Amino acid sequence: MRWSIVSALALVLAVGCDKKPEAAPTPPPVASPAAPKPAASPAAAAPKASAKPATAKTAPLPDKVKHAVPTDWEVRDHQAKGFSFHVPAGTKEHQESKEGIDIYLAELPKPHDSIQVFVAAFKDPAKKVPEMKVLVEKVIKDLDTAADYKLVKEEALSDQYTLLDVTWTGTDKKKNHAWVLIALDVTDRYFMIVGSDEDKFKASEDTVGAILASFDMYSSGAGSAGEHATE
Repeated sequence: MRWSIVSALALVLAVGCDKKPEAAPTPPPVASPAAPKPAASPAAAAPKASAKPATAKTAPLPDKVKHAVPTDWEVRDHQAKGFSFHVPAGTKEHQESKEGIDIYLAELPKPHDSIQVFVAAFKDPAKKVPEMKVLVEKVIKDLDTAADYKLVKEEALSDQYTLLDVTWTGTDKKKNHAWVLIALDVTDRYFMIVGSDEDKFKASEDTVGAILASFDMYSSGAGSAGEHATE
């Protein structure tokens, strides 16, 4: 299981061809000239807007799936895209963005270098968990020319988070194993794939679990992905 940021462009194609083109905005109607308004008195002046932005709300994973994050791990904080997670110190991250889709690929240092971390972030409120599962399968198959893809287990952790346990045979004919976290906010969609070769996965489970459990969304504050997001 070894993906490059170049091969990750397959994700852009996989997601991009699956998204419906946005309709062109309707031009606003031309308003007729309005009569001049009388000047407002100083007492009627509009109040100044607060210069301090509202504090962003976070949507962490449920406590039941939390793993202790080692103190020497580093945070990968992507506030502009609305998420963060932790990785071992010395991890190198690569990023690719195109057509509103952001891809993050992390290369972990030894002794964790058998683990691959892949994160995708984009906006598509139409995609719920069923559509995201189809997308994850499509991306893995595109990235690794995967055969024998199998969803071993699925667990709904909350309205916003779903955990998948998946396996597949890659281009190199090796069996691969990964845990996939699907995360939904109001319009934001994320999925994180963390895994390795099957023969190394069992020994890496604690590290894989800690990376996934450290994932956090900066919620827009509009009420999460919705009461029926996992339907």
